Amino acid sequence: MSTGSSTNAVLVALLLGGALQAQERIWTLAGGGNDWFSIDAFGDFDGDGAQDILAGVVWNIVNPTANGGGIRILSGATGATLHQRVTGSVIRDAGDMDNDGQRDFAMLSPGPLLQTVSVNMVSFATNQILWFVYGPPYFGTLGQRWTNQMCGNLDLDGDGRPDLVAITSDVRESDVYAYNNAGTLLYRLPVRAFGWVALNVVAMPDMDGDGCAEFLVGCIEPSGRGAVVVVSGRTGAIGRISYGLLPGDSIGGAICNAGDVDQDGMADYAAASYWSSPLTSIVIYSGRTGAVIRSWNDYWTGDGGMIGNLDVDLDGVPDLLVGNGGWIAHPGVYGQVRAYSGRDGTVLWNHDAPGISDQILPEPMIALGVQPGSPYPVFAFRDSWYYQGTSGVGRVIAVRTNLPGAGPVTGTPCSSGSSLPQIGMRLVPSGSRITIAKGPPGAIGFLIGGPASQTNYGSLSLPLALDPYGLPGCSALVAPVVQVPVILGTSGLDRGYAAVDLPWIPSPSGTALAAQWIVWDPATGSFATTARHEFRVQ
Repeated sequence: MSTGSSTNAVLVALLLGGALQAQERIWTLAGGGNDWFSIDAFGDFDGDGAQDILAGVVWNIVNPTANGGGIRILSGATGATLHQRVTGSVIRDAGDMDNDGQRDFAMLSPGPLLQTVSVNMVSFATNQILWFVYGPPYFGTLGQRWTNQMCGNLDLDGDGRPDLVAITSDVRESDVYAYNNAGTLLYRLPVRAFGWVALNVVAMPDMDGDGCAEFLVGCIEPSGRGAVVVVSGRTGAIGRISYGLLPGDSIGGAICNAGDVDQDGMADYAAASYWSSPLTSIVIYSGRTGAVIRSWNDYWTGDGGMIGNLDVDLDGVPDLLVGNGGWIAHPGVYGQVRAYSGRDGTVLWNHDAPGISDQILPEPMIALGVQPGSPYPVFAFRDSWYYQGTSGVGRVIAVRTNLPGAGPVTGTPCSSGSSLPQIGMRLVPSGSRITIAKGPPGAIGFLIGGPASQTNYGSLSLPLALDPYGLPGCSALVAPVVQVPVILGTSGLDRGYAAVDLPWIPSPSGTALAAQWIVWDPATGSFATTARHEFRVQ
């Protein structure tokens, strides 16, 4: 193929760059007389390879007592209703509590007295209550008003079955309760006795090597710093307390499993300020030592959700998503989700509300993982700011995390090692960056690129099998019009990682280009190739 004037035109287009737009909303559910009041991830209900959503909804706002409400299972891929039934206020996925092969759910149910509320564990298959528990006595009534902050589908006692943790949250009574698969109380953590108030609870993987899950409790505490308490799932003992960095930070208003940000083999955790705190702080703590890995004193309204442990730019390090509320988050921004890089702490992108007429308050936020057709993960949130009277309250929005114009990613990666390399794309101040992660450490990497439509290179047709060139099972998927050599990192966060910066940003329309990494280590014979990553520029 000639690389004359047509290639020069492409290069000119690249250098001109393009305007950044918001992340792609892959679907939105709003209106229809529905009141969406809760969402949680619910596994792959329909077997299409995408995580689905357990949603609590009133589907007739005008006359809820006549037609009621209950649960809907929503397709994570399309938002379509996969299942619907009448029930109470669904709160959390609980895992397969009755061992019938179907995930079950926990819900709150009001009792005969105003402040009588029970946590009900419900079989999805039969819609029957498997067990229920009331909270402790409170102001002379039968049960305490549980909060909607619960975490299920975590194994606290090592029996291989899912258990449940629930909290009460009040300045006069605040405790953490752990229940086993049968609804038997395993232990109670008297948070209020320490002078604290529990705000929320989040599951964590095993952090102390006893084979059982742990969990985090975010708390208000007397110093005003706020606290994240790491609790042993097996015993209920406090393993560590991580405080906010400054008085007034009030961290613990939002907490999450951040994934292994420092790449030391153990999950880390993140916390952000309570909504009424005078300061705004977001911190990632090491799961192994409790040391601060990253922190931001960024503008945060404190009323949005937060999720971690998802690699939104495919650079091999999990990132953090934080929601801001439905009033002015920044000048001209009326609610947003902000993505922070786990690798370097920079802001990767902002998913902003379109304007004052379309504000968002993203809470809760849930991770839906990777869906078929793209390696970039998807998240969803309930927008509680949305209000259209009897036409609809709240809405559910699903967003894919790739940059607009970045994708599709196709083809099969290949490696001589046990892990497959991945190619990703993100923004940097000078334009954009194409990365490789999980490659052979210390190897030579070649970023190759060319027009996405090009199907040959000289006399060679694409895809080109690389077996004759010492890379058995691998293929070149992109015409190597441009070749940029780099050396992959050997230690720390950069182990198996490399990047090439480009002087433009992707755009939803324009010239379609494609890139791929081909990696080889002449010293060890290790090799790898990534998938093919297309992107468009103007």
